[in-house]
Amino acid sequence: MGDMSCDTSLQSKLWHRRFAHLHYKALLDARKMVTGMLEFKVEHEGVCQGCAEGKHTRGPFPSSDSKTTDILQLVHLDLSGMLPVTSLGGYLYYAIFVDDFSRKTWIYFLKNKDEVFTWFRSFKALVENQTGKKIKILRTDNGTKYESNEFNDYCREASIKRETTTAYTPEQNGVAERKNRSIIEATHAMLHDQGLSKFLWAKAANTTVYVQNIYPHQALNSKTPEEVFAGKKPDVSRFRIFGSLVYFHVLKEKRSKLDASGKKRTFVGYSEISKAYRIYVPGQREVEISHDVTFDEDAALGKIRNLPIPRKDKEADTGN
Repeated sequence: MGDMSCDTSLQSKLWHRRFAHLHYKALLDARKMVTGMLEFKVEHEGVCQGCAEGKHTRGPFPSSDSKTTDILQLVHLDLSGMLPVTSLGGYLYYAIFVDDFSRKTWIYFLKNKDEVFTWFRSFKALVENQTGKKIKILRTDNGTKYESNEFNDYCREASIKRETTTAYTPEQNGVAERKNRSIIEATHAMLHDQGLSKFLWAKAANTTVYVQNIYPHQALNSKTPEEVFAGKKPDVSRFRIFGSLVYFHVLKEKRSKLDASGKKRTFVGYSEISKAYRIYVPGQREVEISHDVTFDEDAALGKIRNLPIPRKDKEADTGN
């Protein structure tokens, strides 16, 4: 995109969107807690259109009252849905797992509510293999969706204590409730900001969780969940605005002499297994994974600045 290094207002708008509509005051903390961000003074005017239309009212999280002292001592689980629009991958629900100590979050997408046990087993295997630690406590609300005999027996055999909140008092599982609300609000803001179709909600939610794990968190003394969980300061140099126009390079071997070398696509997230991007192919309802793309964030910012979108000559893991 164009050189905006001297335009502090545009830099603020750019990183506000790259960080999934993180509130502006937190951008200063973010710059201190990650690598890959340029120095700029945070300033903005007016209200972000995506935040306003998405009813996005993010503020700082309250301080933690948790007594956990290590990762995986306590994991919060929350299931959301059924959502009003089926996602690109056919999903209507999602489950989030939040590590209480680091506040790192994982999200899984479901077609049916009864898939939550299957995804818990996958999540448990993933994080325990990554850390060498064991989940000690699993906290959920008192919903029957978590109460299958198979689920209970599995936790008992794995020596995982089950905790449930009192009926009609979701604030007892406040960590998961606040996280779920922030995911929904950021997802709405990202879709509205770039005028994207609602069936991309799962792509936006997945990107939100990925990016929020690299937010500075007040409950962590402004450290990021990723650093507290993994012990390494995260890099954000590959962050881009969700919904940006990208030009996808087509290999010479895969096109005729008259075909364009680049095709227009839409950026819809990050691959979590490589330094590549998830690219939506309009009209084909599919997603490709590639690192060989050119971003046009000028066009994304042009939408929110009500400026003409510049014309340019240049023109996986499909998941959710």
